Amino acid sequence: MKKNRIKKITLIGFRGVKEALKINLKDAQSLLVYGDNGTGKSTIADSIEWFLYNQISHLKGEEIPKNAGIRNIELNDQDISQVDIEFSNSILNSKKTLEIKNNKLTSTHSNTEESFKSYLNQSHMENLMIRNDELIRFIISTKSQRLADISDLIGYSEVTKVKNVLKKSVNDLKRIIKVRNFESQIASKQADLFREINANINNEQQFFSRIDYMTKELKIDIDIDSWESFKKLEKELSTAKPDPKLQLKSEVIKELSNMKAKEVVFNQLLRNLSEFQNCFKKLFEDKEKLKGIKIKSLLESAEHIIKSRVFDEKDKCPLCLQNISSKELLNSIQSRLEELQTLEEEIESLNQNKNIISETIRDIGELLGRVVKLECIKESGFNNLKKYLDNSLNGLRALYKTFSSESGFNIKEYYDEHIEKVKLISLEKIKEPLEEFKDSIKESNNSRITFATKINSAKSHFMDIQNLKNEQSSIMSQVRTMSQVYKSFLGYQKKEIELFLSSISDEMNRLFNLMNPGDNIQDIELIPISNNEEDFIGISYNLNFRNTSLQSPKMLLSESYLNCLGLCLFLSSVKSFNKENKFFILDDVISSFDKNHRQLFGRLLVEEFSDWQMLILTHEDEWFKYLSALVKSRNWIIKQMKWSNEIGSFIDEKALSLREDIEEQIQQSNVNGLGNKIGRYLEGLLKEICENLGAKMTFKRGEKNEKRQLEELLNSLLKRITEKQMGLENNPAITNLRNTQFFRNETSHDNTFNENLADMRVCFQDIINFANLFVCSETGEALYSTNASNGEIKTRSGYLSYNWK
Repeated sequence: MKKNRIKKITLIGFRGVKEALKINLKDAQSLLVYGDNGTGKSTIADSIEWFLYNQISHLKGEEIPKNAGIRNIELNDQDISQVDIEFSNSILNSKKTLEIKNNKLTSTHSNTEESFKSYLNQSHMENLMIRNDELIRFIISTKSQRLADISDLIGYSEVTKVKNVLKKSVNDLKRIIKVRNFESQIASKQADLFREINANINNEQQFFSRIDYMTKELKIDIDIDSWESFKKLEKELSTAKPDPKLQLKSEVIKELSNMKAKEVVFNQLLRNLSEFQNCFKKLFEDKEKLKGIKIKSLLESAEHIIKSRVFDEKDKCPLCLQNISSKELLNSIQSRLEELQTLEEEIESLNQNKNIISETIRDIGELLGRVVKLECIKESGFNNLKKYLDNSLNGLRALYKTFSSESGFNIKEYYDEHIEKVKLISLEKIKEPLEEFKDSIKESNNSRITFATKINSAKSHFMDIQNLKNEQSSIMSQVRTMSQVYKSFLGYQKKEIELFLSSISDEMNRLFNLMNPGDNIQDIELIPISNNEEDFIGISYNLNFRNTSLQSPKMLLSESYLNCLGLCLFLSSVKSFNKENKFFILDDVISSFDKNHRQLFGRLLVEEFSDWQMLILTHEDEWFKYLSALVKSRNWIIKQMKWSNEIGSFIDEKALSLREDIEEQIQQSNVNGLGNKIGRYLEGLLKEICENLGAKMTFKRGEKNEKRQLEELLNSLLKRITEKQMGLENNPAITNLRNTQFFRNETSHDNTFNENLADMRVCFQDIINFANLFVCSETGEALYSTNASNGEIKTRSGYLSYNWK
């Protein structure tokens, strides 16, 4: 199926359009629109973006509600904003409306077919438009931001999201292992188990064997080889009435064992808290820098305003209106934004440490919570311990609550207050009275009761060990599995991104050199950067600038060159990755290009993208005239956008190109001023042909170079034709052109010569015949001296060719 193009756009009540604005592209031709700033030409780009993506990128931000700025501000609440787009594939035609329902802005598409939904989803993965302020964003952005942009560009952002989730999962699991410190806890429990049964135990078989040995020493006739037989032993021993004090002792011993197991974890918590305080203090001591985070969105807005030239007063700050170089101001803003990016990364690192501490606090809090519930704590002799435990728990709970709060970083003193309380907690102070209580309770003289106490305690320690080992094994297994999946994703990402970068680098290099021939800027490459884990963390540039290798283009390249790079990246991605659509939009992209680049860019578009539908919007009058002349024979739709207070943005149907104006005037048999218009058209045509073929002109100062007369233009062209032996010297179309000069001279001066429609029609046809010598009437492609080789000059398709010695 053919790729989709746009055939018709109708806007009603959208942005600057109040009444209906219709752009009929008939057979899905390319569109060129001229309009001064403020006339609303970008509304065309906005409408397509909103239709396809349900957003307008430059209307996004914290201070802009969703769908704000889309409806024309003069609409009544009952009025509907509408964007109606018809495609070359009619099954995709749809009207998208925005209306107020239940006091909310609601948007809907009239086309609800699955094929249309699928089209929208595919379009979201394509690069269809670029605006002036977006040109060099990729070029001058950070390496990590370039990677994010590239991922979006090739539809890889969803894979990146999954990869990031996997990476976070692996790190979270590793953090749990670190916080829980399984090895220390297991070692502590094994030491307690050894004290109970005087044996090193590593598995169930060893445990049952040791218990069986101890059972036989007491002359109990039960073979212990399983949990079932162990239960029989417990039942046998339960006939002996246990001393309640011994039961309390057993509970205390268990929690003492747990505290010993957690000592390493608790000590690590105290170290982490001290480290956290130091990092926090260092990071947040510069309050002015922190304030910068709060105005980051303002700095980003200022950056956008300067780049997009929304603010017309050059060399003034758009915020405070003080005099300052725009370039200097932009560099200053970007430098501050880079500092804030680093600060945000440090804050995020601190936040991750805070999460680790939070998990440890919860773990220690659960331990002390069990201790404070021990029956012995209720006795009067433990009042001081209970008070100490309550204070400790309150400190832990308060710190946990603060660390769990999203806004905790705003109050340093609050942190310090609770951290210091927690750092005063001592497990030794808790253990000492419990140890004394344990030692004060003498063992029973009844060997069965003593044995029952030992095996119950041994069972508890052994089960704790097994649970810790199982939990550790389970988490380690998850880490291995998630790590393998994560590495698979990295491998897939590496393959896809490297393939993309290689492809797009070659195309960028080719297009850039077409726009900058002979400027000695070569070998443009996009290079992926990975860390030690082979995870892509960014994309860098590399290019050869006049035999100097550059990894930062903005270091030496001018703004015009940087914009060229940005455009070449966009156009390369269009060619490589737009599979669904065969159109793209350029919204005022040549504002900061020098004149030579503008002409070369126009030529590149019509030659390299002749099979694409282009929608080009510009406020640059000279480039509009140049491009209009370049595409005049290529069946483009050329429009002019204007503004009025009554109807807002509108297409001025009277604003025809000079050729269209002449053709219409001839059709209406109106000769008034026709000769002068024909003369101006011929002058423009001769200038273009002379420039394309490299005809040499005599030197003139300043603007005089732009005011050459027909005679000198034609003579320079004939000299070039003769010099290159093209065989056109005696062509009738060139001979007849001199008659046109006569009529042009006579009709543009004060004399008695009267313009005659028949003569004017012949003159204009002579000019068209002359133009067809240098511009192919079939393809609209022009001859360029830069394309000449092997003694021949021809158009790109080869339909038109001559000798070129």
